[in-house]
Amino acid sequence: MLVMSVIVLVGCTNAPIEYDTDHGVGYLHDNSTDPADIFRNKVDHEAALEARGVEPPVGNASWREYWAKLIAYFSGAVGTHRQVASYVFEKRRALGLRPL
Repeated sequence: MLVMSVIVLVGCTNAPIEYDTDHGVGYLHDNSTDPADIFRNKVDHEAALEARGVEPPVGNASWREYWAKLIAYFSGAVGTHRQVASYVFEKRRALGLRPL
C-alpha cells in the first residue's frame, strides 16, 4: 500500500513530461495556464493550419472572421488590441499568408 501511495504522489507533479519519439529524441511537453502562452500557442497552431489550407474552425465563415474573434477575445488579457493584432499579423505574414 505504501508503494502505491508513493507512485501516485510522484505521478502528480507539475513538472514537464518528456515523451519518447520514434527517432530517439524526446519531446518536452509543458502545459501552461499563462494566458500569454495560451495565446501564442493558439495563434501559432491556427496560423499553421490556415497556411496548410485547412478550413477555419467550426462557427466561423472565414479565417478572417476567426482572427477577428480571437483578437477581440485576447485583447486586454494578454496585451492591448494593437499588440494582440500585431502578433497575429506577424505570425501570419511569416507563414506567407495574405494580410487580413
